Amino acid sequence: MLLNFKHILLFAVIVTAMSCEKIIPFSSDITEPKLVVNSLFNNTQRWNIHVSKSLSVIDNAELTGVENASVIISDSAGNIIETLLHDSGGFYAGGTIPQTNKTYRIDVSANNFTSVYALETLPKNIAILAVDTFSIINSDNEKELHFDIEFIDPSEETNYYILGVDVGFWEFKDSGTGFLDSSFKDTTITLYSNDQAINNNEGKNIDGTILFEDLLFNGQNKNLSVYSYIQYISPSVLPITFDYINVNLFNVSQATYLYKKTYSIHQNTSGNPFAQAVQVYSNITNGFGIFGGAQIDTFSL
Repeated sequence: MLLNFKHILLFAVIVTAMSCEKIIPFSSDITEPKLVVNSLFNNTQRWNIHVSKSLSVIDNAELTGVENASVIISDSAGNIIETLLHDSGGFYAGGTIPQTNKTYRIDVSANNFTSVYALETLPKNIAILAVDTFSIINSDNEKELHFDIEFIDPSEETNYYILGVDVGFWEFKDSGTGFLDSSFKDTTITLYSNDQAINNNEGKNIDGTILFEDLLFNGQNKNLSVYSYIQYISPSVLPITFDYINVNLFNVSQATYLYKKTYSIHQNTSGNPFAQAVQVYSNITNGFGIFGGAQIDTFSL
């Protein structure tokens, strides 16, 4: 149950972040608002779609969900699977669960908006074969927690990955009264890597996970090395002892990969007047957003 909750939480954070920024780059022609559709789906959760509208940079209105939309999920042959029902705040929920290797189409329409659609295939699962861990003290006297992660990359296609590590532990802080306050923490730790496959892809992500593709190891047995700095995980006054460590390998579609990569670059350069503007990738025809598939395999330590 905890594992499934962490997956739901991770995807909820991603979708919430996506639904908070719908700004159209300024141009001489101020366009009409367009529908923005956001969903990252997998084979463990029912359909969950967020629908909102875009704003131009000179529009001071609040970002709000579109609550009167028609949201339809169909298969690749055009057969309607289900019509999603509005829950609240522009979120639409379904009763079916996406299936591996199947292509889905989403159609969204609403009054006073151009209808939008997207096609996406849910990738297959890629299993983690083994995970080895060890700790070192580096030259700056920082304690590093290392992970060596082994998996087999399929050779018949280009694969895109997101790697994340979730941990749970008790955190202790000085209460100022002579006693320690304690609370249990669930978090995704920030990962780093010197692996060429990751560095060639500018794989650092804003949520601490790592993005990469299989250009340098297509069809091979891959051993990926990543690490995190233990002292930056928590300000706990007592040493951290992990109650659980979950290593999550996401096999994602190209659209999901491009969205996550460009969104991270956009966030990292936001507010920098000297940075070149980055347009976040979208696969929604006639609108904005992402309709992307992702499979998750978890290795628990």
